[in-house]
Amino acid sequence: MIQLVHFSAICVPVLAALLGPRLSRRSALQACSLVLLLSTFLLVHGIPPEISRLTLQVGTTDCLFLDGFSLWLLPYTAVIYLTILLCTPRAERTHGSTHRLLIGLSLDLAFFSASSPLAMSVIWVLTHLNLVWEIRQQPRNAGLTRLLRILSLYMGAGCIFFLLGTWGLSQAGAPAWAYVSITLGIVLRKAIVPFHQWLPELIERGPLGHVIAFCTPQLGAYALVRLLAPTASQELLVSLSAASLFTAAYGACLAFGRRSFRGTYAGLFMGQTSLVFAGLQCTTHASLAGGLALWISGGLALTGLGLTVWALIARRGRINLDLYQGGFERSPLLAASFLIFGLAACGFPGTLGFLSQDLLLQGTTQEFPHIGALVAVTTAVNGITLMRAYLHLFCGSTATYEVSQSLRPRERLAMLLLLAPLFILGFYPVKFLMSRWRAADHILQIRHIIKETMNQPLGVRQ
Repeated sequence: MIQLVHFSAICVPVLAALLGPRLSRRSALQACSLVLLLSTFLLVHGIPPEISRLTLQVGTTDCLFLDGFSLWLLPYTAVIYLTILLCTPRAERTHGSTHRLLIGLSLDLAFFSASSPLAMSVIWVLTHLNLVWEIRQQPRNAGLTRLLRILSLYMGAGCIFFLLGTWGLSQAGAPAWAYVSITLGIVLRKAIVPFHQWLPELIERGPLGHVIAFCTPQLGAYALVRLLAPTASQELLVSLSAASLFTAAYGACLAFGRRSFRGTYAGLFMGQTSLVFAGLQCTTHASLAGGLALWISGGLALTGLGLTVWALIARRGRINLDLYQGGFERSPLLAASFLIFGLAACGFPGTLGFLSQDLLLQGTTQEFPHIGALVAVTTAVNGITLMRAYLHLFCGSTATYEVSQSLRPRERLAMLLLLAPLFILGFYPVKFLMSRWRAADHILQIRHIIKETMNQPLGVRQ
């Protein structure tokens, strides 16, 4: 029964996309709402205590599985796609864009449920192709052509490295080059310095809804936890964690110095997601659980912030942060949404991000006393950047705009869907944080068992 619900949640979006030209926004919203209900049912039902995970088998082969770690990722991903569909401006809808969003949702859910590294690599490539397919449908200009060239270079290389690495892992006695190859694929997807140039360019010039849907679920972080964290060498994980913390600080500085509104969001996005990546590579319970919790809280807050950015651009056109533009009187809900999501992303007390960042800060400073403080510095700079952006966007002289600045009912619903878990889990966090702590403990136990097995003599291992 539970396996059937899980399988249905993955298949519903792609089946809805097969409706072809007849697919309307309402049908797509119904499909995403059904996925959210099914995934929430799985979360509430949970996994029976006598088993560690739910598995869907075809013959003797495990096709899909679900455990305590991935259980929260299904409703998290569903609510992201649902809110993107709710907030998509009519002028931004290209031919087939709704179909590609639904296909992307199915691909992400399948990736979070895949039991084979090779299956994960195929889905990994398909998610990249789905994004490039959408970008190619946009009106062509010099900037978009440049973006496609950059994506072809970075994403093409990332897919090749990831495919080679997962193929190497499937061999008996996975060689060291397989871990290096997977690491390069993940680092390229996560935009870790010095492989970060494609992300600011994508957020600046790409279709923002599909960009948020591509980046916010963080498939690279999931691949890290499943493929690298249990078996990779300690030196590799420490190096990646240090690079991620440096990327987080660099992204915060990048956001602070940008005049473009989209560019500021790109820097904030790169900084916050890199903090998640840094936490997932640590070996303490606090940092790993903090990274897993920040994955959810930061993703919801960044999605909400991105959707307010999208709504502002749809109403005002291209926005620069060099003038005080006013407009609070005409759009108080939009201004409040921007401020609340921004503060939630920075770990404001009362939101889930506060608890997540506190765990992450404790763990990283315990493991990396000298560079763990970058978590606090990054958060502080991001907070200053967000307040500066808020003042430039909504304060100053009273502005007049031809287009209504108020939020539409469907946009209000989207903001509510994102704000509700941030505050509910912020005030009642015990169940959520316990699930993240258990997931962190499970990951560390697997790593310890594998390490002890590898240290045994060959005859004992056999």
